[in-house]
Amino acid sequence: MATSVSNSNPPEENIEEELKDLGKRLAYLLAAADLPQEVKDSWAVLIPEMSLEQIDKLMVVLERYVNSGLAKEFASFKEDVLKIQKNYQDKVQQSEDVAMNQLDELEKTLDEK
Repeated sequence: MATSVSNSNPPEENIEEELKDLGKRLAYLLAAADLPQEVKDSWAVLIPEMSLEQIDKLMVVLERYVNSGLAKEFASFKEDVLKIQKNYQDKVQQSEDVAMNQLDELEKTLDEK
């Protein structure tokens, strides 16, 4: 019983397509990584000289740096929330100061009468 696997692309084209996909994914990871541009440029220069195993390891590391972007986003969000909280506290303090000044003026007015 022979099974035939129909494949429209010869094996060479499949390998070429897989390598293109790998290259696109690597380019995306490198571009999206939370690394200084000089570091990204240095890796881009080295990639043509790397083995597939080395490229695979690099992609695993880059994935961590892409995910660290979430931490950066969260830090930015936290900073924004702290600014809003500080602004709110300043406005509350200003309101309290105005209220205390008005109470002081009211006491003076009552003492005078």
